[in-house]
Amino acid sequence: MAEFIEFRHSQSWDRHTEVELRDILSELEPEGRSLVWVIRGLWAIGDITVLGRTMRDLMEESETSAVGVPLSWQEFVVFAAHARQVIDGNFEAYRDESEIPSTMAPFDERRASMYEPAQIVIESLDGTLWSVFAREAAILERMTMKFSGTNSAP
Repeated sequence: MAEFIEFRHSQSWDRHTEVELRDILSELEPEGRSLVWVIRGLWAIGDITVLGRTMRDLMEESETSAVGVPLSWQEFVVFAAHARQVIDGNFEAYRDESEIPSTMAPFDERRASMYEPAQIVIESLDGTLWSVFAREAAILERMTMKFSGTNSAP
């Protein structure tokens, strides 16, 4: 059964323990490697010129492309390593590029059927909250153990 969890970007009141996208990706090994990743609705800060584009270009493409911005796992890991702050964004994973829908339903209704056929969806909300949806319970179990203050629901 697919579920989701939520947890704060800041893991303590003094904000010295921030959960970054790269921290979340470390918990998606090995499952994330075999999936095609898509970025939609991105608002972030960082220098990603190592990927051959600017953050501004990536943000614009993530807003205007009907299918978002597809990335391989390796490209996604490089993006996460260079993104200093992810304020808003949906990061969706599919078995292959042909499964990527042209639109994605809003994350806030929390129903697994909304994410067909996504395998994983990571959402950053206003730079304060991470939401993670996954079809495999083991992924969410690892995250619940690593990140404090997680809330979950089916």
